[in-house]
Amino acid sequence: MSEISIFLTGLGITVLISFLIVIYFKPHLKKILLELNGDNERQANFWVAYTTIILMLVPLIFAIWIVPDDMDVSVFFQISKQLKWSLMGLVTSLVVIGIIIIRFVPREPKINEKK
Repeated sequence: MSEISIFLTGLGITVLISFLIVIYFKPHLKKILLELNGDNERQANFWVAYTTIILMLVPLIFAIWIVPDDMDVSVFFQISKQLKWSLMGLVTSLVVIGIIIIRFVPREPKINEKK
């Protein structure tokens, strides 16, 4: 396999994984964002779109960053190296989005607390 086909295979797998994560994550994210935005669907839709873009682009940027350079290593390990970095980008973006959402989710008062 040529370096270009290895690189493009890694990018294709990265986009596929990111897309599947976005499909799974989107309905749950929209419910939380609707709650945080007081059922203002316009704002919630913006933040869902923003998060979708981040979850697609950050892993892709990480994957583009790694270019196969050692043709002595098998194709499998070259692609896995690229996927490792793209998954690190995906996890990083998910953690950052999660931290931001957690900071704004209203906390339920404890049962023993007086109102």
